[in-house]
Parts: sequence; structure tokens; C-alpha cells
Amino acid sequence: MNNLPELVVRADAGPRIGSGHLLRGLALALAWKKLGGKAAVAGERTAAHDERLAALGIEGRPASADSPAPGGWLAVDGYDFDPAYLDAAKSRAKLLVVDDHGHRPRLSPDVVLNPNAGCEDFPYAPSDALVLAGPRWALLRPEFAAEPVRRARGKKPKVLVTLGGADADNVTEAVLTSLAPMKGEIDVVCVVGPDNPHGERLKTLASDLRRGVSDLRALMLDCDAAVVAGGVTSLECAAAALPAVVIAVADNQKRQAKGLAAAGAAVEASASDAADALRSVLATSRMGAAGRALVDGKGAERAAGVLAALSKAKLGEADALLRPAQAGDVWPVWRLANAPSVRAHSFSAEPIPSAVHAKWFAAQLSDAKTRFYVLEVSGAHAAQVRVDREAEVHFAVASAFRGKGLGTLALKLSRTRAAEELGCPKLKALVIEPNEASARAFLGAGYARAGSAKEKGRDCAVFEATC
Repeated sequence: MNNLPELVVRADAGPRIGSGHLLRGLALALAWKKLGGKAAVAGERTAAHDERLAALGIEGRPASADSPAPGGWLAVDGYDFDPAYLDAAKSRAKLLVVDDHGHRPRLSPDVVLNPNAGCEDFPYAPSDALVLAGPRWALLRPEFAAEPVRRARGKKPKVLVTLGGADADNVTEAVLTSLAPMKGEIDVVCVVGPDNPHGERLKTLASDLRRGVSDLRALMLDCDAAVVAGGVTSLECAAAALPAVVIAVADNQKRQAKGLAAAGAAVEASASDAADALRSVLATSRMGAAGRALVDGKGAERAAGVLAALSKAKLGEADALLRPAQAGDVWPVWRLANAPSVRAHSFSAEPIPSAVHAKWFAAQLSDAKTRFYVLEVSGAHAAQVRVDREAEVHFAVASAFRGKGLGTLALKLSRTRAAEELGCPKLKALVIEPNEASARAFLGAGYARAGSAKEKGRDCAVFEATC
């Protein structure tokens, strides 16, 4: 993809906050670079981090140099960026915010990316931001996209223990202490990050202690199980099909740990219970496959593709995929339906409660006389079209994708398909006036203006298409 604007990632790393934010931003920068765009990382870092950026061909900048060239993208990842900073950032660039647990009181970026398990139902509302939620958006380094080829398990399982780049609270020591009674049953490889200050003490507990491993995936493929924190590394384990005990070393990791456990990809535990949890993991045969099914390692590639699509003036059939809605679309459909700009052009402006929506959506999918379609762009929920049992058409386009022709495209692609599947000779739509954008979309998709009507006290334009 050519003519991409510049991407600048704003993320810090160091002994206080570890390396997770930086590593995620680096993964996105590498995916952007692969598409042909220029990428840089701005923030506070250590010399070791600068060396890593340089080795990967990514420019490192100070925190103050976080503005991309005009028309570019700024991707912000960290907990210390307040609403004032984000508002100022959006005034000078298109803005993506990586958010882990929906703790921000207000979000106004173009895109929100939450890569954690169990976050799919976060509303991020009221907001028109495009939300990319769930492990399929995990920002992992390119090597994690490759199918994992694991070695055959030996008689004595090899277990990876790593609790983050900094581990300021030294949870690693508590885990190693818990695993000490298993010394004759397992071989432990303990990995600490470059910012971990407890290395000397940990040497007395771990016979194989490694600092700053450059290829953690290769080590994961050589191990039979892992004990890790509930951050980026837990998603890396899933992508590497490595069964894991996940420990939430911070409050914002609790949902991730529970989400991975619910998906059958890990066991959630405390540091003191690590040994019992590890025995459970080693006795399970399907956990690695469940992890890989949840995290395919292509999240950074997808996210870069979304930003590239949003950088285009127009999008066409080569950029999008129309498919039937599925049960997993329940929350993207809900967020789009609840977006303020969508509610403003609906017969009811009231937000839709999640429980009400979930019940309604399930009924739509099971109704043989209804067709529901999703238009995807690089895996993102860009638009949706529903044709109900009266052959009435309803559609919405995510705010970030508006003005790029996707409304017309979604209506055009769904028109013939819905008519054939439902056996409808004619489709119709009501557009609350004034809504020129929707009117243009219907006209562009081959619908004709067929008069006016009054619906629920609102003046509407009527559009029809003969199929």
C-alpha cells in the first residue's frame, strides 16, 4: 500500500511501568512499516530499548517529538495520558488510543484498540470512535503470526516463568518459591526483562535465569507450559499455543486473566498458588490449541490495515468484505447502534441497554425472514445492513469510515443478496429527514426516491429498489 501517512507511536518503557506498552507500539510500527509507511516511536525509554528499536529499523524519538507529519496517525499507549492530552493530540493528528480496561472517563479518538480477552462488551460510549476489541487485535511482534511448531514434550516438562519487563513487586520470587517443591518434576527457565531490579536475588532461586531474551517466541516453542503475568506475554503464550498459568500482577490484568481462562487458553491463579495451577495446566492437552484459536498473532497486521484504510479518501469492493452477521458480532453491532451520530438519526434517541440488545440480536440471527450483514474492512466492523421481514432496509456506517463510499457499497452488495435469499421482489427504506448522507447512499446503491411518509411522528423519505 503506497502513499501512507506517517505513524508515530507514543509509549513509554522503564523500571516503573515495564515494557508492555512499548512492545505493543513497536508491533504496530513494524506492521505499518511492512505496508510501506514511515513509523517512529516517541517516549521515555532505556538505552536497551533504543538498541532494540534501531535493530528493527524503527526510529526512536523523545517524548516531546510525538507529532506525526500533517495527515499522519498518532497511536497512544499508556495509562498516564489524560483527556486534555488526548484532545490536544487529536487536534493535530488522526488518533488511535490503546486502552486496556475501559478506565478512561471519556474517549474521543478516531480509533480505540483494546486487545485483551474479556473486553469485547466494553461500550466506550457515548462515543463515535471505532472500537477494535478483543484478542484478535492483540499487537504482537510479526513472528507470532506464524503457525507454532512445538517440540515433543520430554519426560520432564520445561516451564517458562516470566512476570513482565520490570516486575517492580518481584512477583517472580513468589512464583519461584511456590514452584520450589516441584523441582524434581520440572525444569524452570526464568526470564526477566532488562528493567527488572531483582536479578541477583532471583539467581538464588532459579538455576536457569535469563535476562532480556531477544527471541521469546522461540523459547516458548521449546517449553511445555508457562507462568506469566496477565499482560502482553499472556497473549503471546496463547499465540504460541503454550498452555499457561496467568497471574494478574495489576488490577488491569484481572479481566485478561479471567478472559483467557474462560476461553480455555489458560488457568488463572495467584503467585502463591502457581504450583497447583501449573499441575492442572500440565495435565491438560487442549489448552494450547484453544489459545491459538483465540490469538492468531495477526492483530498488528489488522490494525495497521484499518489505519491504512482510514487514510484513504475512498474505499471500494477490493477493500471490504460483506458477510452474514454472526453471534460474535453482538457487541460491535451494539456499539455502532449506540453511537451518538447513529442514535441522532434513529426513531428513538435513547441508548440501547446491552441486555436488551443481546436478546434482540439473537432473535434477529435466528429469524429466517431477516438478513443481517456486516461489512468488514481489515477485520474491522465498518458498516452493517439489516433487511427485516417486511423487506425494509436499515443500515449504519461507523463514524470513522464515513465519507468513503461504504454506505453505498454495503447497500449495493446486500441488495441483490438479500432479495434472493428472502425472495423479495422489492426492498424499501425509510430515511428520517433531513439525512442527505443516507439519501445519497441509497441512491448510489440503485434505490430510487419513492415519495415521503410519516413514521412515529417523523418525516421520512421513502426509497425503493426493484430486484
